[in-house]
Amino acid sequence: MNITVTEITSIYSINTFACQHNSQPCIAKQVSKDIHLTNEVEVLGLLKNIPNFPRLVGVTKILGKKSIVTGRLGEALSSYHEDVDCMFSLETCVTIGIQMIFLLEQLHEVGYVHGDIKPDNIIVGDYLDGSTLATLKLIDFGLSTRHDNVSEGMSRNETGNSAMASPNATALRAICRRDDMISLTLLMIHLYTGHIPGDREQDESSWDFMLRRIEMDLVDECRYFYCSFLVEFATEVLSYQFHEKPNYTKLRFLMTKMLLQKDIIPRGQLDWIPFGVATSEMSESSLRRFEDLDNIEEPRIN
Repeated sequence: MNITVTEITSIYSINTFACQHNSQPCIAKQVSKDIHLTNEVEVLGLLKNIPNFPRLVGVTKILGKKSIVTGRLGEALSSYHEDVDCMFSLETCVTIGIQMIFLLEQLHEVGYVHGDIKPDNIIVGDYLDGSTLATLKLIDFGLSTRHDNVSEGMSRNETGNSAMASPNATALRAICRRDDMISLTLLMIHLYTGHIPGDREQDESSWDFMLRRIEMDLVDECRYFYCSFLVEFATEVLSYQFHEKPNYTKLRFLMTKMLLQKDIIPRGQLDWIPFGVATSEMSESSLRRFEDLDNIEEPRIN
């Protein structure tokens, strides 16, 4: 593969390189374990015709290490979060949540769970294309696992980012579609408050944090961090059995309900887009994310 490295960057993670393939901007990420590389290639191959996932270019070696090459996308969500002192507005959090449910639904439909939901793995728009700033993309499938060939309680070898990991993932137990939704709930708490869910004592050890996460009550976590608007969503997520398919449409409704209860009309407004632009210039695919909410048989919010 003819890859020209243009710069070393940490846009998405460490050990990534901005590069070009056939004059097209790409990102090459060094992969430390063969299983991670296999997972990335397998998942991206299954997602190749689905919008808002990276385009797989191929596999190459950079500085002697195997690297996966994808089309270059925009900046990580974490950089936008840092720009506003790590506290997004409620409308932005809900808009992110709705888009994430769509992305996770697509991933789950091809048979995989993500297993490493965090702001660094969520990308905002396309490279140097301001018209796509209302569209999120999901990356990094090295820790993804199939959800149809595991049993509850089975062990696994590693977990992703501890800050957003579910109790199962933290305890190195098999994860399911429910675990991705638990991680999404923890992500929402973090995006709204700037805090890491489960982090109580500034000087506690990582072991204490892991024990607290394994024993975590997700609903109590929402209340502890003044995110009571997430309680109904978290309760629905926790109601799913290990192999049960989440009700993605209902979960999107519950996200939107969070705004309606506070008399906020869902417009898909994001904190990094000037007010008014999101409703008039955001991509059609992003606006379509709200269309099916009118068809849910739930009582109207007064």
